[in-house]
Amino acid sequence: MFVAHMSIIVRYCSIFFEQALADINIGLTEYHVLIYLSKNDTANQDTIAKYYKIDKGSIAKTMNKLEEKSLIIRASNPNDKREKLVVLSEKGNSILDDMQKVIDDWYRNIFENLSEDEVASLSGILEKLSENAVNTVKERKTNHD
Repeated sequence: MFVAHMSIIVRYCSIFFEQALADINIGLTEYHVLIYLSKNDTANQDTIAKYYKIDKGSIAKTMNKLEEKSLIIRASNPNDKREKLVVLSEKGNSILDDMQKVIDDWYRNIFENLSEDEVASLSGILEKLSENAVNTVKERKTNHD
């Protein structure tokens, strides 16, 4: 039953965020790029593509969409005119602020009937389970190589 419950949570979380992003006309990949740029002052398309393991064509399309929506600003690197640097625009920051409110709503709603201690315990348990899952897959891969 544990896996079924986890699947339900993950599935409904995905549905919730897909709907929230659709409401503001942002795709999931676009959102991930905005998040990346919020954590890294500047980046180039290749760096972002490698980070998310996205092919160059797809990241170029995503960047074009974000630029058309005025969510990013692209400029030539002063040290290498062939390279385009990407930064988050004010509008892009505003979108992230709006999405943070959506994320906060999600957590407030799913943890509504839990005490702070229960949330802390659950968080600790999920962290341990995550580590165990990663280690199990790594060990299995090592044993099969």
